[in-house]
Amino acid sequence: MDAKFKDIRFIYLPPMVCASVQCISVSPESDSLEAVCKLISDYDLINRKPDLRHFGFTPNFYNEGNQNIGAYERWITVPEDLILPEPFVKKNIKGGMYAAHMVPIGNFDETAQLIHQLRGHNGIELLSSDEDSLLEEYLNIFLLMQKGTDVFYKESQIDLLIKIKSRHL
Repeated sequence: MDAKFKDIRFIYLPPMVCASVQCISVSPESDSLEAVCKLISDYDLINRKPDLRHFGFTPNFYNEGNQNIGAYERWITVPEDLILPEPFVKKNIKGGMYAAHMVPIGNFDETAQLIHQLRGHNGIELLSSDEDSLLEEYLNIFLLMQKGTDVFYKESQIDLLIKIKSRHL
């Protein structure tokens, strides 16, 4: 692989129950993050779900025809028995194997390069038909809740996660 991506890791995401929120707006990332923060705070998920995880992605259904409107979906892991308020819906995520590459938040241009690198790697098949085939995992949801979104967007790192099937792993 290219030296730039020598830090690709192969990880397994276990099955998980997530609260999902989709936002279509002029600021979908911010709007969905605000909804997630409110859910975490209102339901004390930092304490109720100490293994809390936070994922995001642009939904497959979204058509980028309107330059002023965007779409973003976020998932956070929740206890199975949690009753969610609207606009959240509960999703059972099946998990699986992923190629993971850490980037500072905002370096999303590396996604296409990473996909290209993986397509050329012998023995790896990209699984692109699943809803969870291309995810961003925000690595420190606790920082967000302690210091707010300004610090979160400046100091966070994400894992770019690409679902794979491999004969060698």
